Amino acid sequence: MPKITGDDLLQLARDAKKVRLEGIRLAESHCKLGAIRAGKLPTNATQSLGLGVGVDQEGEHVLAFATLKLVATYAEAEEGEPAVTVTATFNVQYKIERRLTKKSMERTLRSMTQTIVWPYWREFLQSMTVRMGLPAFPVPLLNIVTSLEEGQGNPDEQKAK
Repeated sequence: MPKITGDDLLQLARDAKKVRLEGIRLAESHCKLGAIRAGKLPTNATQSLGLGVGVDQEGEHVLAFATLKLVATYAEAEEGEPAVTVTATFNVQYKIERRLTKKSMERTLRSMTQTIVWPYWREFLQSMTVRMGLPAFPVPLLNIVTSLEEGQGNPDEQKAK
């Protein structure tokens, strides 16, 4: 993947002005608590993010979705059920205010969706892990420039801290 330049970010900001956020909602979630060892929390965690975009026939309204998943395991665990799994899918609705090329629209909406959904994911994950009887799971702040360089929202796995 080529490096993201300042010009790329400037174009992304210009394109983002052509899109208006209409709404966001949690569409689906799933949490599963596996075998937690007494006095020892899982030591490894990965998060994955999948983004998709659908445009209506007229090209005026867009429904984007983001599916985020956390899987926590023990380092020495054999293949099997993870200790903790939390998944959430958010739907984000946009209205296209001014014309964009198909490539620009997809890139802009993927970046915007990732940026908009991330704080909701952080709160959801922290809340759900507490409800599961675990400490709140800290999710780092989103660094959009790094995320763009790593594939601009394509499903990727990142080590959770």
